[in-house]
Amino acid sequence: MSDPAPAGLRRESRTLLPTVSVIIPAYNAGSTVERAIRSVLCQSRADLEVIVVDDGSTDATPKIVREIAAQDNRVRLIQNPINLGVAASRNRALDAATGIWIALLDADDVWLPERLEQLLKRGAAYDIVSDDLLIVRSTEMHQPGLPRWRFLPFVGLKVMNGHQLAVEEFIKYDLAFLKPLTKRAFINENCLRYDEDQRVAEDFYFYLKCLVAGARWLLLQEAHYVYIRGSDSLSRDMAQMAEEHIRRSDKLLRTINPSQREIYRLLSLFNRQWRATAALEAVRKRLRERDLSGLGHLLVEQPSFVGLISWKVSRHLLYRRLLAPLTAARNKVNGERHPLSVH
Repeated sequence: MSDPAPAGLRRESRTLLPTVSVIIPAYNAGSTVERAIRSVLCQSRADLEVIVVDDGSTDATPKIVREIAAQDNRVRLIQNPINLGVAASRNRALDAATGIWIALLDADDVWLPERLEQLLKRGAAYDIVSDDLLIVRSTEMHQPGLPRWRFLPFVGLKVMNGHQLAVEEFIKYDLAFLKPLTKRAFINENCLRYDEDQRVAEDFYFYLKCLVAGARWLLLQEAHYVYIRGSDSLSRDMAQMAEEHIRRSDKLLRTINPSQREIYRLLSLFNRQWRATAALEAVRKRLRERDLSGLGHLLVEQPSFVGLISWKVSRHLLYRRLLAPLTAARNKVNGERHPLSVH
């Protein structure tokens, strides 16, 4: 493997306390983890550490990380004895981190080279700072001139010249896909950790807790995080995601202060949307299996499913109509195409 940074830069990094601790949970990520790590090591800001938590991989993931760590002492490997999940892996890394800021990177995603520099320059006065996401499919990663498909325009949130995110907006637009930088002092002072019994949707509830605790979150229009959609992405398991969101939001609704009416209203709507998703996925499953008898029993046992699915479909059609201009343009923002210069 080639050295990702000039020798002088590597010598300097040994004497610097890290400004940013980058946390990368990795499970059987042997085909992508090196690309993710090197996208961090090639940042225009060198004062960082990379903490990779191997979550019981059975492939070459830990070996690859050790080889990179032998070349660059900013990289550390933590190994879980068994597969504990993303939440537990991130908590282990949080306990080991020494940086002023905590940054998250999934093992199959990458950063563009100036990401840290841009976020740190703008977010110094905030507790959390995040940018938009560039979304590409894994099958398109090696194609030149990839289109700029942005996450924020797709969900309908317009951000101009930096925006302080409110908790209501976070819930309304379901912004858990964002990968912010968060000050470690804020996390520790508020005793915040990921809920380790969650296997999916852990980001949503961690950042919701941050906002409820008073975090000031700066949301930037620029996009320097490349989210790579794979066909086996956990976030695409809608049935599992819906089950977790229903369970967690039910619990939250019982604890919200009655004076927080708008938060309660939006979280109730969020809960209903995921109940409708669960209903739709249950119906789709039986249709795929051509289990018409099972479908009939399901609708008899869960009569609310018909209303929930009808509500979800009508909202989806309205959403598509209102966002038609953005949807049509989502693969070409500002007329630009963006070659990914990370390897």
